[in-house]
Amino acid sequence: MLNEVLQAALALPVKARETLIAQLLESVESEGVDLDPEAEEILVRRLASAEAGNVIEADELLRQIRAKRG
Repeated sequence: MLNEVLQAALALPVKARETLIAQLLESVESEGVDLDPEAEEILVRRLASAEAGNVIEADELLRQIRAKRG
């Protein structure tokens, strides 16, 4: 099921994915869950980049996140 949700999210237009990322981050934070500082830094940086119009493909973003996490 998670893979299906991911595939549907990746098929969204860039602005919709940007909104989804922000909403997911808010939902995690509202539950008092602390994200890994490195993951949060990446998310915040990517969201700011997307808002500025600098967009990369989702596959590339996921590759970069996985590479940083090891």
